[in-house]
Amino acid sequence: MFSAIRASMPVLPVTHGRPTSTKKTPTVSLTQDECTFFWENGYLSVPGITTPEDINEIRRIYDRLFDERAGWADGNYFDLGGSSDRPEEFRVPQIQRMSDYAPELFQTQYYVNALATARQLLGAGAKHLFDHGIRKPPTGSVPTPWHQDIAFITDTNFFESLTVWMPLQPVDAVNGCMSFIPNSHRGAILTHRSPGGDDRINGLEAVGVDTSRAVSCPLPAGGATFHHCRTLHATTANNGTEDRRVMSWGFGIRRRDPQVVGTFPWIAAKDNERLHRLRAGHMIARIKQVAQPFLSRILVRQ
Repeated sequence: MFSAIRASMPVLPVTHGRPTSTKKTPTVSLTQDECTFFWENGYLSVPGITTPEDINEIRRIYDRLFDERAGWADGNYFDLGGSSDRPEEFRVPQIQRMSDYAPELFQTQYYVNALATARQLLGAGAKHLFDHGIRKPPTGSVPTPWHQDIAFITDTNFFESLTVWMPLQPVDAVNGCMSFIPNSHRGAILTHRSPGGDDRINGLEAVGVDTSRAVSCPLPAGGATFHHCRTLHATTANNGTEDRRVMSWGFGIRRRDPQVVGTFPWIAAKDNERLHRLRAGHMIARIKQVAQPFLSRILVRQ
């Protein structure tokens, strides 16, 4: 499985517009057999990607962000599995872009090891694209339907990406471990829809999935799965006794040809209050980006 990495080159994380350096170096690497397995099957499961101490620190940050409902105003704290916009009614709470609200996550051993192994799989030019946390409560949660991550892309995109998915407690088929369809990353992007046809729901489900070859991947706390952006995957509802906490890092490398062209109809059809907040935030950020050079000139003249 994982082998100790020999290189001691420092890692320079790529963030959402603000580079963050760290003195940590990778402590794990993938074997050649593991890299081959990933590209043949579209997924990989490993028993450990970081230390218990690192997991405890991530869990402390994670719980604080969820308790604060970090990202609500930006549309980044939302329900992945239900249609309500009321946080107390969320069935599968999610925070995307967690590192925007806790940049110290870039200093964790998990991030450093995830980036290093992602670069083994995608190439040395792979960089951080996204991150998120999903917390499934032990009662009231719903399954995460079969889907491909690439189906969530909102417009033309050139990045081939993968996700590193790490549970902060043991996971199995009872509380919602990952399941994958081997080799599905080699196929087309399937048609997706909002679960139950309800376009208020932020999640997606793929249409016409053959689950006869599905593989379940139980993990200990701090274990990890890797999956390609086209790989079909799903998790069950949490039928355990405590919250199922998961944090994921997404990495990608730019390819010559676009991986997605245009906007998927199932994305264009979605409409809810969370998306209104998200789009308003993007518009404000764009206005600030365009206005910044003009404001800088005015300040210099003063």
